[in-house]
Order: sequence, then C-alpha cells, then structure tokens
Amino acid sequence: MLLLPRPRPTKAGRLAALRRSLLIDATASAHMAGRQPAVVLYTTSMAARRVLAHYAHLRAWKVMEDEFSDRPGSGRGLAMACDAAESPVVDGILTVDRRMLPAGDDTYERLLWLLGRHSAFLGFVPPALARRA
Repeated sequence: MLLLPRPRPTKAGRLAALRRSLLIDATASAHMAGRQPAVVLYTTSMAARRVLAHYAHLRAWKVMEDEFSDRPGSGRGLAMACDAAESPVVDGILTVDRRMLPAGDDTYERLLWLLGRHSAFLGFVPPALARRA
C-alpha cells in the first residue's frame, strides 16, 4: 500500500487550530470551576454588538459589561480588551472575525499566545452571523 506524505499544515491552519484550542481550554476551565464562561466584546458598531451578544447567548457565555470598540485593525480597543482578558473573571474576547484584528500572521500569533498565557481565548462568530454585523 502506498502511503502519501501528510501535507504540512499552513500557518493559517495552525493559527486557527491554536485559536480553537484556546477556546476549548478556557471554556472547559470555566465550566469545571462551576461557572459560565465570560467574554468581553470587541466591536465596531451597534449592529455588530447585537450579533456578538446574540452569539454569546447561544453559546451560554456571559457578556461582561466592558465593551471595547474601534476601527478594524487600529488596535487601541483590542489592547484594552486584552487587558480585560487578563482578569480572572474574563475568559475571552468575542469579535466578528479576523478582519477586526491588526494585519499579519505574526501579530495574530502573538495575540493568541498572549491570551493563552492568561487562559483566555479569542472567539469569532460563524460567517453566517458575521455577515449581519
């Protein structure tokens, strides 16, 4: 039987897997501690805020009162959301999609590792919901 070599994962695929792993770990930790996972919202508009809050509700995540916003990719609101995610009562940041983040895989990877050090995650809404934001 001829075995074909496995294709090497792309950097984008590896980063997506890391993001999913952080989400699974952080939400499982919250559940094991007997509490609902809590998120802060990182958004650009009221329409996006409604979509994010709806998705958090569907996932049974508690939406914290702190909400952070700015223009996509500008980073100030994201930096404040990351600061909030360092809190032991916040398990993650929920945003629409990767376009909300500063450009570049290296920056994205550093963000994921930063959140991972604080046992926090970065969550995106499914593409069908993201189109409504």
